[in-house]
Amino acid sequence: LVEHYLRTDAVMKEMLFLLRTSENDIVERARRLVERVKELEKKLEKGLSENPEMKIKDELKDSVKGVTIILRNYDKAPVVFLRKVSDGLKSSIKRGIFYIASCDINGKTTIIFSCSKEIAASGFDCGSFISAFAKNHSGGGGGRKDMAQAGVPGVINTKEILKEIKASLEKILK
Repeated sequence: LVEHYLRTDAVMKEMLFLLRTSENDIVERARRLVERVKELEKKLEKGLSENPEMKIKDELKDSVKGVTIILRNYDKAPVVFLRKVSDGLKSSIKRGIFYIASCDINGKTTIIFSCSKEIAASGFDCGSFISAFAKNHSGGGGGRKDMAQAGVPGVINTKEILKEIKASLEKILK
């Protein structure tokens, strides 16, 4: 009981320090910060959707056994934007796999790799796929069955990734 009290007291002191407030105002300060974060997130999403520079740089579409495959590359797009694009595709296409990527000014490519629920349920694992893919390209990554993220140095050839996705799908969707 004493240890619990000491841990709780230490957490409270750290929260007071981080929030720069008093014990009496901690809840209100936290509430205002949460509201501010939500407000800024909305502004960021609005700004990303209205940003004229977030145009598709390169796109390939294909299909294997009724599964739509979409690969899109953007130029210098933030990860938040890539995730939003991925989520939009996942909600609009019932049977699909989506590779959404962007290369930053330092030459690093960030990849969001996702699939629809139906494809994940059929055995396709985005986390395993992107982990192996990134490793083969001197990068790293991982995630869940339906969504994963990776980072690799340099620009990735979309035709190359399309071949790898199709080969993987052929094995799973026999």
